[in-house]
Amino acid sequence: METHFNDYVIPELENLKHRAEVFEKEATSWYRVVNWMLGSGALFALYRSIVSSIPDHNITWQEVVRSIASNLIVVGLLGAMARFAFVMGKSFMVESIRNNNRRHAISFGEFYLKAFGDKVTWSEAKDAFRSWNIDIGSSFLTQRPGDVDPEFIQNLATILSAMGKKVGENK
Repeated sequence: METHFNDYVIPELENLKHRAEVFEKEATSWYRVVNWMLGSGALFALYRSIVSSIPDHNITWQEVVRSIASNLIVVGLLGAMARFAFVMGKSFMVESIRNNNRRHAISFGEFYLKAFGDKVTWSEAKDAFRSWNIDIGSSFLTQRPGDVDPEFIQNLATILSAMGKKVGENK
């Protein structure tokens, strides 16, 4: 039985290990994109606030509201791209975890077969490998893109809209 085992299971273990590593690297790359996007948005907002605070001429409230709105649009777009990258990273991480779980289950079956050798019946071998294709999930499955973006941009847009209306009323 062990000869047949080596012919079929060992290549599958190697394949699962390779796929898990590839998916994990891909997930890490997407999470780096998330960090870059969020960092870029913060740096952009900081830069624009510093530049707009330099008094070079009389600035009207309309220009301030317009400047803040354009900042929000840019930061919002960067946030949306970060959310997309987060979802992609999550997808690849879930696949990596699934491949590692399957590899673990097959390794348990391998241990069982090697420990009991020729004494193993077909039904016992089948039982030892029964969980190789289950998906027990992980915390990555329950993550949501909203966990990354606490929706402060929508709240800030509402405040700015109210400010814009107030400025319009004063004219």
